[in-house]
Amino acid sequence: MNYRSSVNSVCCGSTCGNSCVTNNSTFAMPAACAVPQTCVVDSFASGTLDTSLWNALTLSGPFTPQVVTVNSQKRLRLTDNRGSEATMVQLKKWFPAAGNKVVVQFDHYVYGGTGADGVVVVLSDASISPAPGAPGGSLGYAQSTIAGFSGGWLGIGIDEYGNFPNTNEGRQTYPTGWTAPAGANVAAGFRANSVAIRGSGSGTTGYRLLANTGTLSPVIWSNSNTSSTAHRYRITVDNSNNVNAFVTVERDTTASGNSFATIIPKFDVLGTNSGQSAVPANLLLSLTGGTGGQNNIHEMANLSICATYINEPGNSSAAAAFDCLETGTNSPWVSSNSASVKPLYTKLTSTNFTFDVAALKTDGTLESNYVAAGGNTKYVLAELFDSTTPAASCSAYASPLASQVVTFASGTFSGAAGRAKTGNFNIATARSKLLCRVKECTTSACTAFTSVSPACSTDQFSVRPQQLTITAPTMSNTALSGAPSAKAGTAFTLDAAAGVSSGYTGTPAIDMTKVVDHNAAVIANGTLSGSFAAGTGAKATGSSFAYQDVGNIQFQANAVVDSTFTSIDQSNSGCIAGSTSNTLSGGKYGCNIGSAASAKLGRWYPSHYSFTGTITPSCAAGGFTYMDEDALGVLLTIKAHASSGGTASATDPVVSRYTTGYTNLASVTVSGDNGGAAVAASRLGSPAFPPMPNTALWSAGQWVINDSYAFSKLVSPDGPYDSFKRRIQPVDATH
Repeated sequence: MNYRSSVNSVCCGSTCGNSCVTNNSTFAMPAACAVPQTCVVDSFASGTLDTSLWNALTLSGPFTPQVVTVNSQKRLRLTDNRGSEATMVQLKKWFPAAGNKVVVQFDHYVYGGTGADGVVVVLSDASISPAPGAPGGSLGYAQSTIAGFSGGWLGIGIDEYGNFPNTNEGRQTYPTGWTAPAGANVAAGFRANSVAIRGSGSGTTGYRLLANTGTLSPVIWSNSNTSSTAHRYRITVDNSNNVNAFVTVERDTTASGNSFATIIPKFDVLGTNSGQSAVPANLLLSLTGGTGGQNNIHEMANLSICATYINEPGNSSAAAAFDCLETGTNSPWVSSNSASVKPLYTKLTSTNFTFDVAALKTDGTLESNYVAAGGNTKYVLAELFDSTTPAASCSAYASPLASQVVTFASGTFSGAAGRAKTGNFNIATARSKLLCRVKECTTSACTAFTSVSPACSTDQFSVRPQQLTITAPTMSNTALSGAPSAKAGTAFTLDAAAGVSSGYTGTPAIDMTKVVDHNAAVIANGTLSGSFAAGTGAKATGSSFAYQDVGNIQFQANAVVDSTFTSIDQSNSGCIAGSTSNTLSGGKYGCNIGSAASAKLGRWYPSHYSFTGTITPSCAAGGFTYMDEDALGVLLTIKAHASSGGTASATDPVVSRYTTGYTNLASVTVSGDNGGAAVAASRLGSPAFPPMPNTALWSAGQWVINDSYAFSKLVSPDGPYDSFKRRIQPVDATH
């Protein structure tokens, strides 16, 4: 078994958007995004099943899945050629469902028996311990009088005998009202040499048929099959957009991997009337095998499972103690245990810094005679330790982040005798709390130490990232067209990268007055929501941000600021309060971590539209208006909305940037109708009815006509128009 990385074309999920108008199927999904995948590849080369990777289980029959050698090839054998077997191997990995895409490929061998039954690739709920379903035609996934696969959510069955899509033995047919995918919608029943998909279930309920190829050509198994007869399968389950769960099954009868043909076209198992349960938070992948009254040997080889996400820490005086402090501070020396008297200030990552080491007397005063004039040079080891979790004692700290030998020499000191300046330290990782420890050495090599107890600094300090970089991994479109794109209000992720590999645990916040739209205007109040979680090492992430407007947003410099990370220094003025400066002033940097101006992020488009309209006759009592009478009130309002996360509603927020001058306005056409018969829009005049199609009336997310008109009387009178209505058709073709 080994891991490898590849790049597969997958949909970025909800961050790519669904459709530009809710419930309008005429608009296509956006272009797929390239997302790297991680692969678990098992060639079974060791000759035994890797128990660190797989669990093997038998529900019925005498056989336990195992690795075998056939024709000098290592294969996973799921069943042998004995009857009534139901077996399973389960991959010891979790596949988070949200935004994930799983691609399974393997060589499939079936031979050596009398023609039954098959194997299933199973995805099940990771919160439920997996166990195979019924033997025989249920292939270890579906039910019979025996419960189906425990936690089963989806089963793709490769069935040489033909009972997996059948309704005998307690198995279910298609759900009522369900439309199976074209080309894989063969009726339920006995279908030898078929591939079928069954859905979620529990116990003896569910596991309904969702797709069925019917008999394939070439067939999966015939009497001529041998141990060398192989077909390669590729199964894709794609929940990249967090909305749909698209499934595709392909087969390469040459087993070369170069001649795949689609046998079950892409379809959404969560589609209308599927009866499918919601996608579990995490999925398990298992392989089941089954035989019944008849049998076959079932084997797999060259197995790979790839997914976007897969889850698994002289006369000199002796010193009684030492301390570390900023060069130039506490001079003249004052004995004190106050960190403000002997301070260590905030430092920047990957930036050189120094400080002083002071040799002290028992009473805490400076030992100015630590190296007497003409006396021998002395050496100490200055070490820096992460003190986020304090050790039991100064001596107990282990594994310093950095250390160096500091030299005390006669005639050389830092500001005063008894003080020596270190060389440059440079810490590449962020650290919210560091302390300095000093050990007195017996030689310049500092491989041995004197009996003086190690001394830790009075003060602690932070090493903060220099600047945050703000990105939206899935909303990186700097333009007002193209991909990626998403519905306004759709949750998206913001990253605040700290420019370090580890150690960043701060919690940045957004200054909304420094977030601007695609026209460089400050975004409307309340349109951007969400917050960052505490940093996890290299960055802080917020996964539930939402922008309830259209176009792009951009974070200006210091729109995102972390004022929390350097709290250890803020308490004693070890940094400049309220500042993000990376330039020393009085020996200090700003306490806050600022952010660079981001690129434009986006793009967002309306989630959905709502419409209200009234036609008011001039004669309310009679409900009519005379032709050519300029008194027919027309009020038509279309609103472009952002999603609030639930069912689309006319009360959802209106996208204010959807206005004249915006690039991608929906084109609106108003036409007339009288009892189903078209009425020319030109019949309304005085004033002239706006030209159609029309984008010019969009303003702050609303398209409005509110005026009174005259319905023109023709030279040859016509009418009456007792059922006169206005039809509104918005066309948003940009998404």
